[in-house]
Amino acid sequence: MFCVLGQRHLNALDDVLEYREGLRQEFLIDRRWTERRCNIYAPYGAWVQARDLVAERCFTPRGTKQREQRPGLTGLLKQITTATNTIERHPALRKLGMLGHQTQVLHVWELPEPDDRGRFYSLAPVEVIDGFYSGRTKFVVLHPVFHDGVGSRVTTWGEHGLAPTGDRLADEAVHLPYFALTER
Repeated sequence: MFCVLGQRHLNALDDVLEYREGLRQEFLIDRRWTERRCNIYAPYGAWVQARDLVAERCFTPRGTKQREQRPGLTGLLKQITTATNTIERHPALRKLGMLGHQTQVLHVWELPEPDDRGRFYSLAPVEVIDGFYSGRTKFVVLHPVFHDGVGSRVTTWGEHGLAPTGDRLADEAVHLPYFALTER
């Protein structure tokens, strides 16, 4: 998963993660700069933890704004929340396609059966205890598959699509430290 941040938001993120060295290093590994913005590629679980830490800095336990905030903190929270919400609602999790040629690669775990929202994939590892399956679900990297029709382009996602070279997030071990396994 990636999130696009400006310099002000990067400075705020570095301040929030100052004492979380392992999490901070995760956000320093894969930064890709464009003209004025930076695409940061990190595991979904790391982004969720960062979002929670930023929210603690922005708001009190009662939900009111903290009095002394560093500039750019609420904007950082908005950027991270938008990115995580977008990936949580991605059509590929339901085995659906999108119009146009999309290039996003998803790192997910396959569910043995669809959940209550119709998703066949989960963004977090799931430990299945009951039923016919026992153990952790299978880690899958969903690559985009492009389809061209008469006057339309569609992208679906599958295990055998266009794979980017050097994708460090394609390793399950990169994602696991950020999750406490949940039972289903």
